[in-house]
Amino acid sequence: MGLKCLLVAGSLAMSMSMAVDAASGGLSCAMSMPAVLTAGAPAELRWSLRNTGAKPVSVLSWNTPLEGGIFAEFLSLERDGKALPFSGALMKRGDPEAGEYLRLAPGQAEEAVIDLGLAWPVDAPGHYRLRYTGRLLDVAEAGAALPRPRDAWRGQALDCPELSFERRP
Repeated sequence: MGLKCLLVAGSLAMSMSMAVDAASGGLSCAMSMPAVLTAGAPAELRWSLRNTGAKPVSVLSWNTPLEGGIFAEFLSLERDGKALPFSGALMKRGDPEAGEYLRLAPGQAEEAVIDLGLAWPVDAPGHYRLRYTGRLLDVAEAGAALPRPRDAWRGQALDCPELSFERRP
């Protein structure tokens, strides 16, 4: 299973044709992809998380595109108003390791590009709508001891407005 995922740190240039942003407790989420895809073109979603707060934070990457693949159903996709089934891998986990947290300085962003076709059937022509339905499982302030056991996690909702694209034959 060749996961096509690119992880890029630093400042972001949103050059795709559609982009949306949402702020949530000092963290903002952005998603973008081409508004129109032709037959055979990959459905690549660019997803980013930016620290808009004044202090550094560490975020557990699990259940987000920043994890380096699609290991959870963190998106909801529809084609022409009908829900599409998730067919990606689901990962069963123990406690996280410190390296699975991303440290974001104020203003810093992390970005990932994922191919939606690896986990959802997005090849058929139609109008697609997608929403980020995941949740940040643990967000820690600077200086917090990491990793934290599950009972010490401080999760955070992340509201990313939905995004649409058209697949043409």
